[in-house]
Amino acid sequence: AFSFNGRIKAGTYFAYWAVALGLAVAGWLVAYGSVNASDSAGAVGGIFALVVYAGSFWVELAAIVRRFRDAALSLWWLLLILVPFGGLALFIMALVSTSKPARPRS
Repeated sequence: AFSFNGRIKAGTYFAYWAVALGLAVAGWLVAYGSVNASDSAGAVGGIFALVVYAGSFWVELAAIVRRFRDAALSLWWLLLILVPFGGLALFIMALVSTSKPARPRS
């Protein structure tokens, strides 16, 4: 789940995406709940949310790299993350692209 090696199919990619989304929502809920807490609880909640966000980003990035590799798409497309709505474009590309046979290594 955390490795950038290998390939995954579209259904597996969607499952990873759903887990990453769930982690991000959980992190947001913790961060939102800690806003009204005392100073120390707010700091702990904020750090926890940051760790959860970083974990969900890592899972999503590893999954999309493996999905793009499976669909024989260039990893340069991942630069779309830097543009507004680029992540949505990547998500759609990852889901609608068909898997390609693995190229033999020489």
